[in-house]
Amino acid sequence: MRGHAWKAFPEWLETHPGVVGQFSCREIVADLGGAEPCRGVVIPIGLNAEAGLVAAASTRADFPSEIDQLLLSVAANHAAAAFQNARLRHELGAKVEELRQARNELEMKVAERTAD
Repeated sequence: MRGHAWKAFPEWLETHPGVVGQFSCREIVADLGGAEPCRGVVIPIGLNAEAGLVAAASTRADFPSEIDQLLLSVAANHAAAAFQNARLRHELGAKVEELRQARNELEMKVAERTAD
């Protein structure tokens, strides 16, 4: 959060119809229904927002401008890449551990047969 953050925005996101788990593309919300006029944009991270959302709101009448949308889209793309990288690193670590265990078992078998 930055600036004069609207504290109720996260709650609004959770209760707004069409937001939770139903995004496949960005949505511009013309009026968030606060005390003063506020516009918002919600951009899914990943396919159908499987990794979450990038959301922003502003009292500016022109929000979100083309530049705002571009910057928020870049943020969503970076987040999606970071989440995918983390998932792949986790999977790689699990495979490395699996191979390490297989190697240890093989070395034990070789040692047993050598002793015989």
